[in-house]
Amino acid sequence: MDIDSRRHLAIEGTRNVRDLGGYETRDGRQTRWGRFLRSDGLQGVTAAGREKLLGLGLKTVVDLRRGSELAVAPSVFAAPDALPALYNCAAGKDRTGVTSAMLLSVAGVDDDLIAADYTLSAHFLLGRHLGVLAAEGNAKPEFSEEDYRREFVPAAAMLRVMRHLRDEYGGAESYMRTVGLQDEQIERLCSGLLDD
Repeated sequence: MDIDSRRHLAIEGTRNVRDLGGYETRDGRQTRWGRFLRSDGLQGVTAAGREKLLGLGLKTVVDLRRGSELAVAPSVFAAPDALPALYNCAAGKDRTGVTSAMLLSVAGVDDDLIAADYTLSAHFLLGRHLGVLAAEGNAKPEFSEEDYRREFVPAAAMLRVMRHLRDEYGGAESYMRTVGLQDEQIERLCSGLLDD
């Protein structure tokens, strides 16, 4: 998958901030740039990084990390409710990936493209992973982006999530209703994500 230069946002103190814009939907529309951002943990964001995010018009931050993760590294943002919105977890791949998958699915993006978006984390998180291994004395310089993708963010895993949502709930939109979202809330998510 070619990476659009607008996909990754270089935010100082993070590695995996990405925009959900630019994905084609089944009905020929496209997801809107600058409306939903996904990210790894924001606890390391520098003042310059915070200003850059705010300069994008960021209005909402949804932190998907566990309570124990928040206690160790609190978020640097408060969360009023409006778009653009950013949601994050610790690495910005699994919890954030499932959230992205549900948003993209209700917007009408095909599962294969949703899975490809999920695997992009390998591109942005490989360096951090290699750094952790080296710091632990387990350096693996031959460990590639494809190795990371295969081990930590395989497309097949996201395709299984999408199949599960479809088989058990009738899809992401039905799942959202099951967990309490109202039709108008789901419609606002879609309209916030899609180009007119």
